[in-house]
Formats: sequence, structure tokens, C-alpha cells
Amino acid sequence: MTGTDYLVEGEAVLPKLSREDFQKIFGLSSEHPVLGAFKITPSNNKIFTHFINFDFDQFDYWLFCGD
Repeated sequence: MTGTDYLVEGEAVLPKLSREDFQKIFGLSSEHPVLGAFKITPSNNKIFTHFINFDFDQFDYWLFCGD
């Protein structure tokens, strides 16, 4: 695989979280529309741990937001 190829092993649907929640989690400004892909790391995964069991040694995790 190259740096732009990714294999999706699975996905999870999260409960409705506010734009402000995501802005706070990812350190975004209040004007940021929270559209795009955001990497979930050990330092910002706390709000997601109720829904996903993370294994950061084996996998990378991303949050995709948008239409």
C-alpha cells in the first residue's frame, strides 16, 4: 500500500455529538465547520472509548465528517 491507500477494517456509527464537541476534541476553532478526516489518537480518544475498543499498536483510527 502507498501513503494514500487505506484499508477499512470496520466502522462504527457514533451517537449524535455536537460540532462543538468535535471542535474541542480536535483543538479546532469555533469557526471550523468540522468537515474532513481527523485522526483519532491516544491523546484525543476519550470521548470515543464508550463506543470503540482501540488498539493503537495495530490500527490507525480516523473520524470522517461531512456529507
